[in-house]
Amino acid sequence: MELNNVQIKMMDSVLNGEIDLPKTHKEYHDHISSILLAVDTDAIEKPFLDKCRAQIARTYFSYSEGKQGVDIYLSRVKNQLVRRVYFNTFKVMCSARGADAFQVAYRSLIKDGYLKSDGLMMRMTEDSKKLIK
Repeated sequence: MELNNVQIKMMDSVLNGEIDLPKTHKEYHDHISSILLAVDTDAIEKPFLDKCRAQIARTYFSYSEGKQGVDIYLSRVKNQLVRRVYFNTFKVMCSARGADAFQVAYRSLIKDGYLKSDGLMMRMTEDSKKLIK
């Protein structure tokens, strides 16, 4: 059995003394169970997120006719993305943790500097063509 990143971080927090040692056998059992059952959602969602990010870029460039610096409506991009099976899978994964799938993909593009937003409009940056390749 391999440990995922979340399980390793939990074990490190025990080692560093950030989590108090359990007093009873039941508390110890519960703590070990929580470590073994921890799931790394980021690693599971990453392939779906990458596909969604690439589709956002492809949709932008198809509507802007390949030109950068052109503003298009977010709703046009979202309507194209909703039709994709991988987006719906990603949507189910995100809804399990209470997040909106389109907002997660959209904000990750903003955070990485590929996208600029102005209210209901969006604009891709020069570097965003890397997402399509």
